[in-house]
Amino acid sequence: MSVQTLLGDLNLDIREPAVCVTLISKWVTITGTMLKKSAMVLVDQKGTTIEGTLYEELEASNQITMDEDLYGALVGVGELQAYEDDIYGGISHKINFSLINIGFDEIKCVAYGDMAIEFYHLWNSTVSSVVLCVLNFWQIERAEGILYIGRFKHMRNIEGFSKILIEPEITEIQAFRMRIPPTPY
Repeated sequence: MSVQTLLGDLNLDIREPAVCVTLISKWVTITGTMLKKSAMVLVDQKGTTIEGTLYEELEASNQITMDEDLYGALVGVGELQAYEDDIYGGISHKINFSLINIGFDEIKCVAYGDMAIEFYHLWNSTVSSVVLCVLNFWQIERAEGILYIGRFKHMRNIEGFSKILIEPEITEIQAFRMRIPPTPY
């Protein structure tokens, strides 16, 4: 078994390094000589992205599967907060919330930038008593220390790639909704 390298640590002197990435976008283009090439964007567990090109068409579908997404009920939604962005400069926004997944685990999440504003408007436009959502391509921050191996610390969006879907009409969300007891009036 080979040691896996993060995208940010890739060394061009090492041939065929082992990396663990998630495919977040794929498309096929045709060159001027009618050669098909597959381009893709990949992200590692630290949120580093890389674009790659293969000069042959990939057989795998770029359809997102629920195994790569997180879905559940929104709880503990905070207020939209403005803050000074030290990395990009200027004022940016963030919003904290939690998601209760299918196993009834609470996962803390933070949306930053444009995603925070989009989420704020989606949250305030819903009238449902229990709001279900899907998080696509969110970065997992894991807790530090031996006692927390494999546990979530929190999730955060990756600017330009992450998506949030509120009440989408998909099988997993419909099945999750069936598990929620009806609200008495």
